[in-house]
Amino acid sequence: MLVVVASGALQAARPPAAADAAHGVFHVPARGRWEVLAGYNTSSHSGEDPHALDLVRRDAATAGSQLLAPLSGRIAWVGSDCIGISDDHGATIHLCHVVPAAGLDRKDRIEVDEVIGSVAPDGLANNNGMAHIHMAVFVGGRTVPFTGLYAIEGRTYAATSAWNAYYGELLLSNNTGGATNSGAGSFSVEIGEDLEIAAGASVTLNARPDTGDDILAYEWSQIAGPSVAVSDSGRTISFVAPAESGATLIFRVIVLSTFQRTGSASIVVAVGPSGAASAPPAPAPAAEAPAQMLGGQILGGQIPAAGFGLVVFGGGSGAQLLAASGCAAGSARFWATVGGRFVVYIPAAQVAAVNGAWDAAFDGGIPAHTPLLGRCA
Repeated sequence: MLVVVASGALQAARPPAAADAAHGVFHVPARGRWEVLAGYNTSSHSGEDPHALDLVRRDAATAGSQLLAPLSGRIAWVGSDCIGISDDHGATIHLCHVVPAAGLDRKDRIEVDEVIGSVAPDGLANNNGMAHIHMAVFVGGRTVPFTGLYAIEGRTYAATSAWNAYYGELLLSNNTGGATNSGAGSFSVEIGEDLEIAAGASVTLNARPDTGDDILAYEWSQIAGPSVAVSDSGRTISFVAPAESGATLIFRVIVLSTFQRTGSASIVVAVGPSGAASAPPAPAPAAEAPAQMLGGQILGGQIPAAGFGLVVFGGGSGAQLLAASGCAAGSARFWATVGGRFVVYIPAAQVAAVNGAWDAAFDGGIPAHTPLLGRCA
């Protein structure tokens, strides 16, 4: 139930989540800070299940995290890797890729914040090699969006036709035994107008949240363009633009407040020539760069030090992918989609069977322009 990456897509659609009047009723089914890894309308979130969300943890390991009831109700059913919870309004909440708690049984009454299981490790509970929580609300045999009573921590995730909607959205759990989250919602963040800068120029971006809340953290990420080294001081980041013109960089910041609220913004930075007089003549048009010039490079996207990143790889071996990612071999994980399912590559795996599906899919090497999901730690 993971997102299938579309070739060439570096940023999934992320409609802004909004504050909802019925805040505090429906909670993240675990404690801590979580991120939407796969949103609405992916290849695995389709048909009767378009409004599901796949969640991974940002502040601790996803695997083994306690699974908590997101609201009060009764157990509708318990499967080998899923739990269904019926509420008092005719809906059934599905929580999958989990290990149900021993003794949990149909018709048991449960209360919000009650421990009902744990998140299964990578490669178990049909999680396609990656620990995560698949969460959906079903009414009449079909999922409904997380709105109204099912707004998550007071934030509405409205229905949309956008592919992978709400990918990257951060969720701060307020699952504390039913306490309402009166501060839940979002605020606006300003970075400024999109920029056009000279090649090789130094750039500083400054996030300006429109809120009176105390700020817990600023989380910056580069989501498109040639990767640049970033100096991050929290509210601001600085970097030097690529030496050649023509690149387009996109940066995003997510701001977290102490009142369980978030805001986000993005900015496009276009790199122009360093100066008209010194600008080199335009090269003759070419059909396509030779594959060997692209091999072993990350062509777009970035894998952050913590969390997941979406990248496009120029092609080559697994060793070249690891080197280009900058991840440590002992903790790196990479996923690609083959036939609508994820296959995983774990560089440090000691048992060949762990990477068996990956090796079978890429026995001649990873093709150029392959979209991949990666995690460094």
